[in-house]
Parts: sequence; structure tokens; C-alpha cells
Amino acid sequence: MLEEKDKTLSILLLRGPYVSEYAEIASKLALTARKKGYKVNMFLYLDAAWLQHIKEFKSFSNPGDWIKRAMRKGAVVKSCQRCSEARDLTPDDTIKGIEQSGLYSFVDMLAESDRVLTFIG
Repeated sequence: MLEEKDKTLSILLLRGPYVSEYAEIASKLALTARKKGYKVNMFLYLDAAWLQHIKEFKSFSNPGDWIKRAMRKGAVVKSCQRCSEARDLTPDDTIKGIEQSGLYSFVDMLAESDRVLTFIG
């Protein structure tokens, strides 16, 4: 049986920012999992690719800030390259450190995961 510290949680986000609180919930969950020693992967797919675009200060809850906090604590965040390109997102307008990759990268995340959560609705 795996120790808690050896487990991997992967999170798939599909909703864009400000449509729901999923990005904030997923990021807070990632932070909690990291505190407990879990490895955490997050994949931004479809409209969730917009989350990497929100990098500036906001006077209200900023999903981009939550993503950056999770990354600072060791969460690996990747975004679908095609989803980003379809939304005209470039590396200059996105949060530094988020890798652009294909769905095969997400499949790799799934293969190493003990648990997968999907935020879709």
C-alpha cells in the first residue's frame, strides 16, 4: 500500500475563470493535497486554458493567483496547447511556468495518478 506522501492527485479543469468557482476550489484542493505530501498535477483544458491568462492583480478573487500559489507549492500545471492557440494565448500573455502540451501529456498524468478529479460543470 502506498504511503500518503507517495500518492499523486491529478486535476482536470474544463471551465473558464469567473464562470464558476471551480478553479479556486481545485487550486485550494491542490494546496491542501501538497500540504499532505501528495504530488499534484493540474491540466487546463478547453475554456480552462483562460486560467493561465489571468496573471495581474485583481481586487477580487483571482483564479490566476490561486494557480500560481499551487505552483509555488509544487503543483505541476499544464495547459492544452491547441486550446491555448485557439484562444490566441501566447507565452507572453500567460502565467510563467505553465507548460503548453498536448492531450498525451494529460494521459501521462492519468497513468501516474492514484486519484483524478474533474471540474467540468
